[in-house]
Amino acid sequence: MAKTTKKPRTKRELDVLRDYACRLFLSGETQRVIAAKTGLTEATVSRWAREENWDARRREQNSSSAALVNSLMLAAKKISELIITKLNKGETDDIDGITKLSPRSWPRQSASQRASPRTRSST
Repeated sequence: MAKTTKKPRTKRELDVLRDYACRLFLSGETQRVIAAKTGLTEATVSRWAREENWDARRREQNSSSAALVNSLMLAAKKISELIITKLNKGETDDIDGITKLSPRSWPRQSASQRASPRTRSST
């Protein structure tokens, strides 16, 4: 049986694959899985990861995400404390606006609306 040779990839094709492989890595995929998904060898994926420092990029991305979450949680805590302080002081002039921000005041969906493909986000 004759050995088949692969058609060489163009620079553009390699650039697209490299970008896709990097995005897969940053989303948490292993180099082995990336190689399988892209049709590349593990050695190529490993070399690209080393050359472009994907590990550092992943760490930076993860720490940036954690920092953002922490910042948002801190802001939510400060807002909650401010609301409680105003309520304890009897300052309820803007309570109507505050309650409209609460998820409990949002319109409820029926079970059929929640199950409808139009209202669900695809993963």
